Order: sequence, then structure tokens, then C-alpha cells
Amino acid sequence: MKKRFEDYGIPTPLSITTASLREAREILSDKTLPWILKPCSGSQGSLGVSIVTGIDELQDFYINAYNNSQDSLVVIEKYYNGREFSVDGIISCGKPIVLIVSEKFNLGYENNFTISGFAIGSISDEDHDLKKKFSSISDVALEAARSLEINNSFFSVDVLLTADGPIVIECGVLLDAKIDRLLYFAGVDVYEMICRVVAGERIEEASPKFQKGYALKFMFAQKEGKLKIVSDYDRQMSRNSSRILIEWERNNDNKVGIPKSIADTVGWVITEANDRKEAYRRATKISEEQHFQVI
Repeated sequence: MKKRFEDYGIPTPLSITTASLREAREILSDKTLPWILKPCSGSQGSLGVSIVTGIDELQDFYINAYNNSQDSLVVIEKYYNGREFSVDGIISCGKPIVLIVSEKFNLGYENNFTISGFAIGSISDEDHDLKKKFSSISDVALEAARSLEINNSFFSVDVLLTADGPIVIECGVLLDAKIDRLLYFAGVDVYEMICRVVAGERIEEASPKFQKGYALKFMFAQKEGKLKIVSDYDRQMSRNSSRILIEWERNNDNKVGIPKSIADTVGWVITEANDRKEAYRRATKISEEQHFQVI
């Protein structure tokens, strides 16, 4: 993937793969920190990912990445600061269609940068920087998908919007976590789309235009125990004329715990509002209500 990005001139962080802690230490000895350490293969979500801000942290972070890597290799990657976006779409008969450009939020360093939610749709008037650079995010993501020759499949590109412009972190052949639920809520039937692609039909639709904002906020447990759902609404409902949807990943009596990756989500809240910023604020507020207990 990284080699293809480089060959096609797609901006992406410098990335080095290593098989030993000693080599990792040598690589970083003359580098300006911070850098990222992450598993090379097989890890889910952000499990095993760390930001190295000092060489004294390297050993513990290397072991964390190594233990979560299926092939025992560790990736050292240059760190960039910026807003993170997920560009999700479908490629039908060689034609890429962007379905959604969502801003992506995470739980931070303490929880392995696990995804905490997404916001899509109309952009608030005060977010001038995003409005100005929005199209460049889609453009670089499409180039990334084309460089990998993905076809008749979904695609998902993680893009970081930095002060110097967008850079591509990675590209996969699935939609990002639960983006299908957010798209369906917003009126885009991705399930029908993929069935049509698999059946050999060519998708011709242009990218959808959202008149409102939509957001998805994951719910996680704050301690270990068994789940007890106490919310009396686990279906679509309305509040103040805007739609709300709560769905559950886990069932009553399932074991839950503090999030280490997106696999630890208990459920999610999806909301609708005038723009994406307001929708995410509402989703966050509703997600913090007592919908479940951990016994």
C-alpha cells in the first residue's frame, strides 16, 4: 500500500517496518519525535498503536505493537498533527464514487486512539477552513483508491488534514466502522448498492448531497462487568423534531470492559441536526445519558 502511494505521488507519512527493538531504537535515534508505533498486520482498530514522544517510552510501546502484530513486525511512522477524516465509497466497474466524507473522532491516548464517532453532512458556516479544503480531502482519497486498483468493492481512506494539506494514512476495502449504519440513517442504501455491484450491475449514481448533518457516537463501558441495558428506546425515535437512533452491539449479560479497540463498543447513537457539528454535539450528549449499566 505505502509503495503504491509513493509510486503515484500520493502524500503519505514516511513509514519504516522493523523486526527488532534494537533496530527501532537505531531508526529513531536521529529522528525528531514524536513518531507513531503500530502493529504491521492483523490488529483491529487502534489496538497496539502508540505515540512515541521520548526514547525512554520506546521499549514498552514496541512490545505493545509487537504483541498485537500478526506477523511480529512493527511499523514506525512519522507523526502529523491535524483533523482526521474517513472517505468512504464504492468502486463499480472501475468508477469510484465517494459516498461520504466524515470527520473522525477518537478517545485519545489513554484508550489507544479508539474511534469514538463520526460526523457527516453539511458543514457549519463558522468552519471556514474545512469548507475551503473539503474537496481536496476527497481528491486525494480517490487517488489512493485508484493507486491500489480496487474494483467492485467498497473502499475507505483515512486522511489527515494538516496545515500543509491532506495526507493519506491508509486505505482499506471495507467501509469504516459502522459507517454503513450512519449512511443508511442518512438515506443512502449501501446494502442495495453492494448487492448490485456483486450482481454485476454498474453503479452510476453521483455522490449524495446531504442537506442536514448526521453523526454517530459510540458508547463504551467504563469498567469491566456484565452489560445491563436500561434504556427504554433501542429504536428510531424523535426528539425536538430531529431523529435519533440507538443500536446495540452487545446483548444483556455480555461481558464488557474499558475500550482497547472499536471491538469493545457497547452500542452507538446516531442523530440528525442542521449541520455535522450540531449533530455530533447532540449524539455525544445523548450517548452520555444512562442507557446501560455495568454490573
